[in-house]
This record gives sequence, structure tokens and C-alpha cells, in this order.
Amino acid sequence: MSPPSPPPPPTGPPPLPRVPAFAVLGVVNEGKTSIVATLSEDPHACPDPTPGATVEVEPYTVSIDGEPVMRLYDTPGFQNAIGALAWVRAQDFPPGTDALSAFVEAHADEPDFENECRLLRPVLDEKACILYVVDGSAPLSPHYLAEMELLRLSGRRRLALINSKEDGGDFTAAWRTELEKHMPARLFNAHHATFADRLALFEALRALYDTPAEVNACQRIIDAFTRDWRRRRAEAVSVITRLVEDAVRHVETRNIRAELLPSELEGLKTELLARYHTRIAELERAAHLRLREIYKHASPVWQTPVPPVLGESLFSETTWQALGLTKHQLALASAAAGAAAGLGLDALLAFHSLGVGALLGGAVGGVSAYLGGRRLATVEVRAPGALQTLFGNQRLGGEQLQIGPSRDLNFAFILLDRALLLCAALLGRAHARRDEIRVAPDGPAEARAGVTAGWSRERAGKVSAYVAALVGGRGLARWLDRRSRDDLRQDFAKEIRAALVALDPLGNRLPAEERRAF
Repeated sequence: MSPPSPPPPPTGPPPLPRVPAFAVLGVVNEGKTSIVATLSEDPHACPDPTPGATVEVEPYTVSIDGEPVMRLYDTPGFQNAIGALAWVRAQDFPPGTDALSAFVEAHADEPDFENECRLLRPVLDEKACILYVVDGSAPLSPHYLAEMELLRLSGRRRLALINSKEDGGDFTAAWRTELEKHMPARLFNAHHATFADRLALFEALRALYDTPAEVNACQRIIDAFTRDWRRRRAEAVSVITRLVEDAVRHVETRNIRAELLPSELEGLKTELLARYHTRIAELERAAHLRLREIYKHASPVWQTPVPPVLGESLFSETTWQALGLTKHQLALASAAAGAAAGLGLDALLAFHSLGVGALLGGAVGGVSAYLGGRRLATVEVRAPGALQTLFGNQRLGGEQLQIGPSRDLNFAFILLDRALLLCAALLGRAHARRDEIRVAPDGPAEARAGVTAGWSRERAGKVSAYVAALVGGRGLARWLDRRSRDDLRQDFAKEIRAALVALDPLGNRLPAEERRAF
């Protein structure tokens, strides 16, 4: 007797993982897809301005670190809620009857209730919690009251989201009064919701549950989102740190013949400088793209019309006037960096120097910043070290043009400002938005518009100290600084992290001790 044949492989899509599910319901064009896009951060959940664009139920499973944590269902809008409610009431079902399941079974093939049957499926089949979306800028009408009653009859946990549009009136108070007869309600603007708003929403959803398993499942969503947000910040710190390191240390070289005419040499210098600028711009562009990817805003950040400051070239006069530090601030930062370096000498002498090291270090740093002026990078003609003989320093095989590394201290602050301004825009941006990001710093045009202009001289001094270590300190300042480059890098990264926490809408709402941990 032959063994039984193996069962045929399953057909159709694989089953969805068992995670907390939320069905986003509401009338056509109330912002349901925008809610899904903001909560899921899924680029495929793209809001369409065309009314009724969503015609099928679309599941979006949200995964963090490869682990599914929740699922959102985007649904078509209600089609005939008044008719559906009238049918349910006409049946005079006995108490305990699942009236909505009976409705769907009776009308599954009827065009008049096609949308109702579709949007109720995840609620009935997946036991999904209901997120009922309404537009607070539109007045109440009878079909909304019918929808609320239908959702009440479902017996499922539900939360109303008042997603007011900016081009309408304000009927929020009337909506809240009516909604709270049927379910809890809260304001949630999908186009302005930050990570903090999303977290608060899930905390409100957690409050709807009463069994430990359900509460824990919702808490896992909150914990996973919070861990992921911290991971993103750490990755952003790494990207910005690496950008400054790579850009400040970058060097372009070109071998040349010793017998070049002066005009030929000047042409090659111009060409090398252009190549240097291009490569620095590429480094910054790649870093900014990675920041957009980290915060899941990979769509183009700016289009025409070009937004201020970030749309300017990194090397434009406008950028250098608007961002970075003033000459006075640079001097203070350099003095702070030099003083910190001088403390290494004091410690080395068991502080018997009575602070002479710190005083001397600060003086050297401050004066060098004032005297250095603006010199992003200069083109030098030099003999390649590998091609020199041991005796007589005789040059073999010609000379070399070299540009970099940058010794303009403000260059690092400008790179930081541009990256932090971009992060500020990304941190406060809802994922439902598909327009370009406009990065327009506050304040008058003549004032420094970047983030670092508001830093204390001690904070700026940590940047100065690390940049000096990157390009190689000179003279006494280099001798005074006994700290390792790893320590300087750690201090530098801490300042970037502190800046990102300060820019984060969630970080600003936390007490100081929690903000440090966050």
C-alpha cells in the first residue's frame, strides 16, 4: 500500500502574524489613510486627495527590528450607514445577537452595502480595535450618528480621532460632545502628529483594555516604538559625527610636473578646488539622505522653490553668514577648548601649576581663532613624502597639489547646523505629509539662524577640541591636550545627542531626569 500523498501546498498569501489590530474607519475623505500613514510610517500608505480612493481593505503590519508589533487596517469609507442601521433595527434581534455579523452575512453580495461589508471585516474577523476618524472642521450630520451607533453595536473597543482639516470650520466641541456618548474621543491631526503624539495615542488605546494580556500587548507596542526612537537617535548621532569627521579631514591631491607654467598651475588649482567642493557636497548629501531614511522620510526633502539655508550650497556666502558661529563665539569656543586642554597639563602637575595650564591653553586657543580668519582649505604645492630621498630632500617624479584638511573651525559648526536643522524638520514631521520640507530657521535674517549659535562656550569648545584633534593640533595647543581622541569624540557625540534631544518634541515634554535617559 502506497503512503498517503502529502497535502497540497497552501494557496494564497501567508497568514498575517497575530498582533494587536486596529481598524481605521470613517466616512470617505476624512483622513483615514493619513492616520494609517502617520501611525505605521509606511511609505506605501500614501494619502490620495481623490475622495473614495481607498476601495479595498489594506492591512499594514508594523515591524520593529524585524518583529511584527501591530497591524493597521486602512478601509473604504462608509457608503450607506443610515440604511445599514435601519436594517439592523428592523430585525429586532434578541439581546446577545452579533447584529453586525448577521448584517454582513445577509448583504455580502449587495452593491448598496459593499463598503460596509468590507470595512466591518477586520472588526468582525480580526477582533480589531476601532479607530473612528472624523473631520472636526465639518458639521455633524445624521449619517455620522448612524455610524457611531453601528460601531457601538459591534461591541468592540473603540476610540474616536478628531482629525480637523485646516481649510474648514471648527466644530470640535460639538463633535466631542456627541462622540463621547458612544466612545472616548481625542484630537489627532494626522498631518501634524509628532512621535510624541503617536505615543500618547497608543497610551490612550492601552487604557481601553482591561485584561492583562491585552494591556501587555499594547504596552509592547509603546515599548517597541520607544526603543526604536532611541535607536534612530543613536544612529543619527553616528551619521552626523561621521559627516563632520569625513568632511573636515578630507584631502584631494593631484600629481603635477615641476615645470608647469604659472597659468597652468592656477588652472589645476581651480580644478582641484572644484573637485574638493564637489566631494564635500557629496558627503553631506549622502549623510542627509541617510538621516531621512533613519526617520523614514526618504521622499525628496526639498524641491523648488528652494527652502532657505539648506537649499543653499554648503559653500555659499549666504550659508556662511546664516549658520555657524560668529568670530567672537569662535574665539570663546577655541578658548574653552584650549582651557580644557590646559587642564590636562594642570592634572599632569598635580595642580601645582595653580591653573597656569588652563589659562595658557585658553589664551592660545582664543588668539588662534581670531588670527586664523576664514580659510576653509588652501591649495598647497608640496613634495610627495614617499618620493623624497633620505638625503638632501631631493624631489623625485615631480610635485603634488593638495587641498585639505580644512582648518576653518566654523566649517564644522556649519556642517552641524545644516544636519541639525534637517533633523529638527524630520523630528516634527508627520508621515502622512507628502509635500516638501521647508527648513526656515526662526529669527531675523541678519542673526545666526543655526542651532549651535545658542550653545554655551563650553559646549562649542568640545566641538573645537575634537575638530583640532581631527586635523592635527599645532604647537603648544597640541602639546597641552593630553586627552585621547576617543575621549574627545565621545564628548563631541554627546553634544550632538543633547542637541537632538532638545529638538525632539517628545524630549522637550519629559522631566529633566527622564530626558537624560531618553
